[in-house]
Amino acid sequence: MRLKDRFFHIITSAVDADRAVFDIGLNVNDEIFAAHFPGNPVVPGVCQVQMLLETMEQTEHRRLLLDSVKNIKFLSVISPTDTPRLTLRVSHIVREGDSVTCRAEYSDSETCYSKLSVTFVHAK
Repeated sequence: MRLKDRFFHIITSAVDADRAVFDIGLNVNDEIFAAHFPGNPVVPGVCQVQMLLETMEQTEHRRLLLDSVKNIKFLSVISPTDTPRLTLRVSHIVREGDSVTCRAEYSDSETCYSKLSVTFVHAK
């Protein structure tokens, strides 16, 4: 399920060859939050991975698939009511053949919510 422009939207982005920064807005009214969790919505970890994938697709200008996860650390809960905007910082972007490896971090001005190290492959 695609999340961009429904669950989240990109407010601004800045992309270089080996890094990118996205200012992300969350839609607290999305149906995912009704189930996860009613009255106390949180951003599911799988949605954080999918948001990274979709922002990297924008950076790479092509469809990507998750190939492998080296490491994911969920450090703090993201509540869209308390934190309707996040910064997604992607660094160490390395392109080799059909794969794109990167490190990413979701944060705001005060809190680092999660850190991810993943590899995507170009969808055929």
